[in-house]
Amino acid sequence: MKKLIFVICICVVMLSGCGGKEIDDMAYVVAIGIDATEGGAYDFTFAIGNPNSINGGGGEDAGGGDSNVLIFETETGESIFSAGDAVSARVGQEINFSHAELLVFSEEVAAGGVDNFIDALTRNLNQRPKLIPAVAVTTAKDTLESINSKFEGNPEKYLKKLFESKDALTLAAIDSRDFLCRTKNPDSGLAVPRMSVGDSITVGAMSVFDGDTLAGAFDDVLSYKLLCGMGEDITYDIENSGSLILNQRVKPTVSVSCYDVPKISITVNLDASVASAKPDVAKEDLYSAAELSLKGRIFDLLMFSSADMGVDVFGFDKYARANFLTWGKWQEYNWREKYKTAQFSLSVKIKPEKTGLITGGA
Repeated sequence: MKKLIFVICICVVMLSGCGGKEIDDMAYVVAIGIDATEGGAYDFTFAIGNPNSINGGGGEDAGGGDSNVLIFETETGESIFSAGDAVSARVGQEINFSHAELLVFSEEVAAGGVDNFIDALTRNLNQRPKLIPAVAVTTAKDTLESINSKFEGNPEKYLKKLFESKDALTLAAIDSRDFLCRTKNPDSGLAVPRMSVGDSITVGAMSVFDGDTLAGAFDDVLSYKLLCGMGEDITYDIENSGSLILNQRVKPTVSVSCYDVPKISITVNLDASVASAKPDVAKEDLYSAAELSLKGRIFDLLMFSSADMGVDVFGFDKYARANFLTWGKWQEYNWREKYKTAQFSLSVKIKPEKTGLITGGA
């Protein structure tokens, strides 16, 4: 009996709140924006879930009179946490980052390096691991204020769909922890979503980082997806011919030969089903036209990363290192400089999707 009473008491304590703090005392941040100021500090904008609106919790449709799913608070400071403390004091609720999905840098901030922000957030125990880094074409504040979840009452869920679903136009292939690790790699870079502002946010491009510093941008997200092995249910139109639905079942095969000019061979394998075709176009011709079109697009992106930006955003360095027996020899090779002169051999192979057979019956 005493054991039962003890267990009940423990359950009551656990259900009473997290560490003695009630949910109603928290302001849950779903996105963070960072802009530079003229004085050298930063403007931190916090997009906070509105408890009176989220999922009908007293919103306009429920008689609460408040249809805004997000509340925005901006504070100037040196760090995210000092700015968060100032906002907490102002609004009377403690800022909590455990539900944050998105971290947006202005291009000015990204060009100056973002390691200090990513490092601080990653080491904070109250921040969820999967926080997506992104770059804003305009200011981070304007970008966050353009978040418009018309069809989703929960802004956290909306951001997850926007960046992580297979239908997303952009590709959030890394989170804040991956970002921090990859900025420490001296031989390759990385790409994160690039966000524009219109009636709502648009995320159809990628920003490139060399280390923790912004180095450039590109628009061909499809080719990037295919080179990363993340192409799924992609509808691809072929001009004057028709369209295919493409699926990437396996990652591209890559081999790198480290001569004075590195040679990189890549094969992209895709399965396809016909979505539509002109009456006079054979399926085989549709596949061939798609292979040729995609090969041109992917090759252009490879050359842009190599000759124009000089940043290996695809992680080819891990294949190149296999050519060397010692770390010293690898460093002597100087992949960062060699990649700028790399020669690419690219193959795109599309085969019909296997749909299987239905057997049995009387």
